[in-house]
Amino acid sequence: MKNILLLSATVAVLAFAEPAFAAKKAKVELCHYNGHGSFRVLTLPSKAANSHIRSHGDFLPTTFYEDADGDGYGNADVYFTSCEETEAGFVVNGDDLDDTNPYFSLERDYEEVGVDSIEGEGEDDEFEEY
Repeated sequence: MKNILLLSATVAVLAFAEPAFAAKKAKVELCHYNGHGSFRVLTLPSKAANSHIRSHGDFLPTTFYEDADGDGYGNADVYFTSCEETEAGFVVNGDDLDDTNPYFSLERDYEEVGVDSIEGEGEDDEFEEY
């Protein structure tokens, strides 16, 4: 009988404690213009964020990636988010495969830089001298 009472008490405690263990609601960071020429970051529940975007023109912060080689493609491992434009040396994509070499990226035409093209015959393709 003691075991049944103990089990019942445990179930009752867990039932009342459940909200404390419930996952927190998703939050969203928004850039909110403060009227003084700058932005501040607001953290809102996702439901409220949509309303705030419509009502106030708020927007999501932009992620900027370091572009050390200046080829327009950023390093996915070096980034930050901001509500404002950033300085030179950062771009809005993290698509660079090698941020130390401006001639090696996902979108670059390999035939123009002297690297065997993926569809090539295994010979060096012609390239422009710089």
